[in-house]
Amino acid sequence: MSICLLLISLGAALGFAGSVPPAGPGSALLIQLSSRGSRPGSLVAFAFGCAAGEGLYAAIGTTALGWLVGRFPFVSPIVAGIGFVALAACGVQCAVMASRRGTGATGARTDGRGPDWRELSWRRALVWGATAALANPMPLASWSTTFGLVVSVLGVDTDVAAGIGFALGASVGVFAWMSLLGVAVARLSRKWGPSFDRWLLRGTAVALLCACAGAAVSTLRG
Repeated sequence: MSICLLLISLGAALGFAGSVPPAGPGSALLIQLSSRGSRPGSLVAFAFGCAAGEGLYAAIGTTALGWLVGRFPFVSPIVAGIGFVALAACGVQCAVMASRRGTGATGARTDGRGPDWRELSWRRALVWGATAALANPMPLASWSTTFGLVVSVLGVDTDVAAGIGFALGASVGVFAWMSLLGVAVARLSRKWGPSFDRWLLRGTAVALLCACAGAAVSTLRG
């Protein structure tokens, strides 16, 4: 029981820390929704959806990825390719949104075009969060590697229960950070207005494109 709680705690800590860099579709979309005036309940629902998707990938990565890659070697390049496309697409989208005008300080559209994100329901936000997390399968490999390092240091057996516990903790950590990020960006956006939104989106775009390039170089070298 103590080992299980330790794995859950470590998973939560690593999930929280690993989510801090805005280098995934979930973080990118959450920043966009927060800066566009979505309600706090919708932002928390989005964060929960992201955490659920990330937790699913963590569970697969810690329990079944080795078997999948061994049985189907083509899985690795497919996962990498989908991840590259997802990161690049989100980076370009953030750059495009940063260059647009017509967003008021409260996040509502003032030019009559596009949706008013203040009306986003929590149900739709939940689905969007899960979809955004699942759009990038790269965490499969990263969670598998991280879990392997953790159990190696702790000297425990790598059974399914240990992997599921670690993945559960990871999803809790992701949810904690994403909720904090959404609420913080929403408050700062209301305080500092559209100029803050544009700089934040530009920074997110750079982070996503750099993550895409770094992952591509790492894959090619490997």
